[in-house]
Amino acid sequence: MELPITFEQNMRTLLQDDYDSYAACLEQPMHHGIRINTMKISVEEFLKINPFHLRPVPWCENGFYYDETLDKPSKHPYYFAGLYYIQEPSAMTPAHVLPVEAGDRVLDICAAPGGKSTELAAKLHGTGLLVSNDISASRAKALLKNLEVFGAENALIISCLLYTSDAADEEDSVDLVGRRENKKKKTRRKRGQGGEKKIRVHNNKY
Repeated sequence: MELPITFEQNMRTLLQDDYDSYAACLEQPMHHGIRINTMKISVEEFLKINPFHLRPVPWCENGFYYDETLDKPSKHPYYFAGLYYIQEPSAMTPAHVLPVEAGDRVLDICAAPGGKSTELAAKLHGTGLLVSNDISASRAKALLKNLEVFGAENALIISCLLYTSDAADEEDSVDLVGRRENKKKKTRRKRGQGGEKKIRVHNNKY
């Protein structure tokens, strides 16, 4: 896979001796996964009604690989009921490892389409506050849809520029690299929008 020169140079600097292993993994087939929505159903209960060919994701207790040649989870009624989120397994990591507890106030600064926010909402168990932001108003609508389907009742969805790169704190965690890598392995699919808007979207026209 041919990478943009600047991106490759940056990754070589960042990864050093591990860069060759990183580059080799980009040539491998993409893994497909689902993450169980523990706000609606436990992992144990879901496995009792599971219609797919699943294998556990080792680093995420509610994450599973599925076989794309055999399973179509995006077309199953359980998907539309919000029992799981379709997500590339490595992308499950950020929200899973964050030490979020019930009652916390959490900001997801690059939230769309909702992979991190839906898991963070599940960790909050309807308590505290989850503020999910995306700079793109159109992507924020997809974020809204996914949080609604998941049953998040303590979420505020906004679409605004919260900071500039010059002002960003060194401790801010933004998953831009993960987004770039996923784009290299697949073509983004536009998701349908609709449904009653129970959570307000605020569009800040900066």
